[in-house]
This record gives sequence, structure tokens and C-alpha cells, in this order.
Amino acid sequence: MKNISISIPGGNGRMGRTLLKLILENKKYNLVSSTCLPGETEEEFLTLLDWLDEAQLDRIGCFKYENVKGARSNDLPNHVSDEIKEDRWQRFMTKAQSISCTKLKKKVGNKYDVIVDSVKDKLAI
Repeated sequence: MKNISISIPGGNGRMGRTLLKLILENKKYNLVSSTCLPGETEEEFLTLLDWLDEAQLDRIGCFKYENVKGARSNDLPNHVSDEIKEDRWQRFMTKAQSISCTKLKKKVGNKYDVIVDSVKDKLAI
């Protein structure tokens, strides 16, 4: 499983849609997305949430955009407020958790081959 990090507002734009399509078609990637890049609109963010519903990925993560010393993005206009960053991050993670819970519930009662490194006090690791 490969990780892919997407830092495109809401996955919009030709490159963002291409990357999101690649993930959806292959489902061989974990998605780590940033939210609240400078200029990201609510509409773009909602597009990303809709895409998550469609993709139904197994592993999804998100981080809030922050300025980094020396990064060109520091100078971009329309930075998103900390309150909006927190709200969007919470909504993203709630969506990711809901998708994960639904997928995990389908696994209950099934048997799987696993690798166990060690057992201590009846706890397999």
C-alpha cells in the first residue's frame, strides 16, 4: 500500500481530479490530504467530502495547512482562518471515521489470515 499526499484545494483542478481518479481506480493508496490551503473555498471542500463518499478508501488522513518557513504558499492570498481550519478538519475526520466504521462492520464475523509477532497475556501483537 502506497501513501499519497494531496495538497490541492478540495482536490479541484485538473491535477487534483487526475490524482483522485487514480486513487479511486486503483485503491492501492492511503490518502493523506491537507485542508484549508490558502484560497480553499467551502465549495471546494465539499467536493472533497463528496469524493470521499464515492472513493470509500480504507485509510484516510488529513492535516490542517500551516505556513512553513520559506514556503511560497505563505505569500498566497486568502488564508483560511484557524476556526474554519478546525471546522473543516473535524468534518473531514468525521467523514473518514464514518467510512472506516462502515467498512470495519462488514468484516465482523469473518475469518482472516494474519501474522502475529508475539503473544503476551493472551494478547496478540
